[in-house]
Amino acid sequence: MWEFVRCLSDRERSVFLLRYVEELEFREIEQCTGLKVGALKVYLNRALTKVRDGLEIVKRRLFSPGRKFARKTRANGKFLRR
Repeated sequence: MWEFVRCLSDRERSVFLLRYVEELEFREIEQCTGLKVGALKVYLNRALTKVRDGLEIVKRRLFSPGRKFARKTRANGKFLRR
């Protein structure tokens, strides 16, 4: 997930981190950034959309039909392809 957060614009990233990592309220973020609450919500929505889209792509790649996963067996500790 953090790879996608790093790819956000500076404003999107700062609003995302202040809201979800620092757990600040919109009024507190407004004071920190000088942006209006409406603008904060727009930046946060864009950031969430980009992160969710990126995670969805990873999910599709990982769980696509026919993908072979390496699995360690208990008997010998070696990886087998399924």
